[in-house]
Amino acid sequence: MAGWESLRVDLAYTPLHVSLLALEGTPIPPWVAPVKRVLGLTADSAPSLYTFFVPKGEGLEEAEGHVLRHLAGVARLRLLLGVPPDPKVWAVDRNPVHLAPTPDALWYRGPSPLPVAVEYDVGYRKPLLLEKLWGMASLYPEQIWGAPTWSRVAYLRGLIPPPLRERVRVYRAPWA
Repeated sequence: MAGWESLRVDLAYTPLHVSLLALEGTPIPPWVAPVKRVLGLTADSAPSLYTFFVPKGEGLEEAEGHVLRHLAGVARLRLLLGVPPDPKVWAVDRNPVHLAPTPDALWYRGPSPLPVAVEYDVGYRKPLLLEKLWGMASLYPEQIWGAPTWSRVAYLRGLIPPPLRERVRVYRAPWA
């Protein structure tokens, strides 16, 4: 699956994704809808207007900006990790509200029957972050977190409890 087809797995792209996937200058397929939303780069940032590309008919054309930002962040993390856009390998949870042990995506890597939990953070508060870290640690052997800014990455890395440090990796993965 290459080009725009990978959007069927990732669900939301921004012009950054279009650039990284070398899709600039290629026609936007008729099944892709550009949508604009006003929101911040992070939960606490000043709002700006952003363009997202979503597959039509998936219920994302009306999604709130924070949902699209989250999906685009998870997509950026997949690209950064070099995971193929294969639904057998990478499964995105499209639900905008995740309970503590529910990750944003699952990465079925290698021969292990248990997937890697993938989470994207743009500003969760400390109690929820800790609840997510511990909750996912009880279900998954490994966690990968992404955040849009270096300051958020540093915050997350500093928050990981010592018993989990070997099982949690945090990456800067800008979505826009």
